[in-house]
Amino acid sequence: MTNLVLSSSFFTSFMELPKHAQDKVRDFFEKFCKNPNLPGIRFKSINKHNGKQLYSVRINDNYRGIICKDENDSIIHLLCVDKHDDAYEWADSKKQLNGEPATILFYGKDYYKENGITLKQGTKLFARISNKDLLYLGVPQQHLSLIRGISDINTFQTFKDLLPENVYANLEWLAYGYHINDLRENDKKIRLKLFDFINIQVLQPCLVHPDLDEDKKESIRDTIRMLQNKKTVKEIVDFIDDALDRKRGKEMHSALKACGLTTFEDIESDIREMAYNTI
Repeated sequence: MTNLVLSSSFFTSFMELPKHAQDKVRDFFEKFCKNPNLPGIRFKSINKHNGKQLYSVRINDNYRGIICKDENDSIIHLLCVDKHDDAYEWADSKKQLNGEPATILFYGKDYYKENGITLKQGTKLFARISNKDLLYLGVPQQHLSLIRGISDINTFQTFKDLLPENVYANLEWLAYGYHINDLRENDKKIRLKLFDFINIQVLQPCLVHPDLDEDKKESIRDTIRMLQNKKTVKEIVDFIDDALDRKRGKEMHSALKACGLTTFEDIESDIREMAYNTI
């Protein structure tokens, strides 16, 4: 079975695809991993990358993957996936790239064995952490098994460019011996600090402003109640993102700006900086 190695550039390009395209890419590479010689893949040689040949592979009519493979197809680096022209443009720009693609994910236990990485039961780095706690820290559901397969610090560090900065930082604390309760307590402190900041900067001034009608003030009170019910920092940040996107939120921001008041938009960068503080 072929081992697929995902570079950070592949992960970034994959996450920017629309959902329907991600599903196509996922299905394609599951089949590709089992048999890289499937008819219809249409390998197309592009250029040399660190002495190895780059190829494009056909996902469907619209999308192409860019890969780098060894001679016997035992290890294939996935470098990029994008619309046809954009994928080729990305590949063309990498002719002078130095260094191997950043190794992020490994599919297939043979890769670990061949590279001396131990995956024996009981030796995994996050064995004492439940799935619930990993999800609480922001690990994506689809990456739980991969995170659980990590056996040592060196292997863990290869995931740095894959995970969001704050998620990696939380896992790093656990990897070096911090207890999950330490992180929960820290999250609680930041959550309360974040709520106080939003409440004082945006919400409370609205409630005492003479130019806002009672309907708008009731909307503000609803916002306060909803924020108070958020149990994690991530939930608060997601709530702010949603408020910035949805129609009702935009109407409220327009009303606040008309009154010369601070809005979520005005303090968004401060919210994110505060949210991503660690212990």
